[in-house]
Amino acid sequence: MASELELTLAGPLFIGAILVWALLGSLTIQLYDYHNTSRSSDRLSIQILVYTVFLVELLQTILITHTSWTALIANFGNDSALISTPWSSATTPILNGFVSASVQCFFAWRVWQLTHTNIGRSVAILIVVVAFMQLASAAAVTAEYVLLNRDYTKLPALSRAADVNNTPWFWVSSHTDSRLGLLGVWSATPS
Repeated sequence: MASELELTLAGPLFIGAILVWALLGSLTIQLYDYHNTSRSSDRLSIQILVYTVFLVELLQTILITHTSWTALIANFGNDSALISTPWSSATTPILNGFVSASVQCFFAWRVWQLTHTNIGRSVAILIVVVAFMQLASAAAVTAEYVLLNRDYTKLPALSRAADVNNTPWFWVSSHTDSRLGLLGVWSATPS
């Protein structure tokens, strides 16, 4: 019978790995559609951004699969593998932060192109600044996790650090995404 630790940690890790692959499949279909329909009309810099985001997401999926494989398959039945996570587990926050900041900066640039008012452009600048703050918070969480030797039993210490690092990260992410959505609707509304 599985231990309580295995049930508590292995289940979410397994479900998360499956969801990551499902989302990568969805992203691959979107990339295929982009490649066949919109790519030829986009600037080279936008094409590079699209393919870079896809490659980073592919890398992240591979690293999450490595983490899951190591903890669930290679070390099956070994509770310590669930406690001391592999090196690949530390890459998730920084890769998420990079993708998120890249996409938010792209949308801020689009808003800048569509909005010709000082308010709209000021908000676009604010979104870029906040996106980089979010990236810095993601880097801080990654560094803190690595300093804790990726040990699950030390998560209370990471939790205290996360209160400092994650709270701005999550707040900034939701704040930036909300502003982008509102500004997109506002800039598309006829004057």
